[in-house]
Amino acid sequence: MCLSVVAFVVAADSCSSSLQHGPRPAVDPHESIGSVDAAASSAVEAGRSSVPPPPEGWNVVFQDGFDFPQIDAASWTIENRAATNMGEISFYARDDVQVRDGQLVLQAQRRALGGRQFTSAQISSRFTFQYGRVDIRAKMPMSQGFWPALWLLPTAGAAQGFLPEIDIHESISNHGGFYANFHWKSGSARRELGPVHVDTDATDWHVYSLEWTPDRIAWLLDDQEVASATDGVNTTSQSKMYLLITFALGGSWPGAPDQTTVLPSNMLIDWVRVTQR
Repeated sequence: MCLSVVAFVVAADSCSSSLQHGPRPAVDPHESIGSVDAAASSAVEAGRSSVPPPPEGWNVVFQDGFDFPQIDAASWTIENRAATNMGEISFYARDDVQVRDGQLVLQAQRRALGGRQFTSAQISSRFTFQYGRVDIRAKMPMSQGFWPALWLLPTAGAAQGFLPEIDIHESISNHGGFYANFHWKSGSARRELGPVHVDTDATDWHVYSLEWTPDRIAWLLDDQEVASATDGVNTTSQSKMYLLITFALGGSWPGAPDQTTVLPSNMLIDWVRVTQR
């Protein structure tokens, strides 16, 4: 396995990339939800035995090993709407989210629903947190037009223009590997650091991690640091954030599916763990 180790240390005024995320959903279900403690308690106390213990010095505040027949509604919201980000072409369908054999399964398929010709899936966490470490063991699909992602958005939502945004993992079509991204607002301007490409086989199982402190963000792959950011990280002090797990289709970055696209396909999540020191 080859890792591209890159540090985000470019001055903010000179690092705006060509990657521009489009408008977020008008309705933000996370603006009024509580802290991680309330939403996480059921999952932690239920004893997710399949989730491995955290690294030394880290304390679990949320974890889910998807060990029960259905997704934990106290911890996750299953989206049921047309996807709107960056020209996505699918409808996020509830029945494309399943739990099978101790894994969360997000499916994409070719079928008509809600005015779209494809369906896919997205869930968002009802737990929220500020600072800490996120670890997610996942196996990603890869084909033309696919856009699986693990990412964080602020609970303040539209009030902050859905910024800052931290992308733990983004895979695009058949590019191979994955991308780390960080987006934030500086005054009236939008700033981006990334996308930074990390060379690995994302179709195999990996643990994707993010360590988030008041002055630094670090991305890790299988517990090895592969990228870091310092510029703009201070903006993450403005609110707590929540986690999104997305299997998107189409859009301006991956492009549309074509005759080579493998459908149906699945994005698999073995477990999710959030810890703090």
